[in-house]
Amino acid sequence: MITSIGMPFIFGYNAVCGMLRGMGESKRPLEFIIVAAVVNIFLDILLVAAFKLDVVGTAIATMLAQFGSFVAAFRYMYVNSANKLH
Repeated sequence: MITSIGMPFIFGYNAVCGMLRGMGESKRPLEFIIVAAVVNIFLDILLVAAFKLDVVGTAIATMLAQFGSFVAAFRYMYVNSANKLH
């Protein structure tokens, strides 16, 4: 259930990164997903080991990492495209 809440963020990230690739930016989407993977690992360890949330903790960590990658990619695209328009 928790992981399904993160589905719009997965879709949003893929859509934004597709647009970035269309703009000729191929390096940034990879960087965003690498950072998201590292954040996910860190949150997994924190929520499972420290807070004892087990499967719920991993689902929350995954959702938060997906949300973060979507927001970072969208913000980068917004700022980058605004700069190209001016």
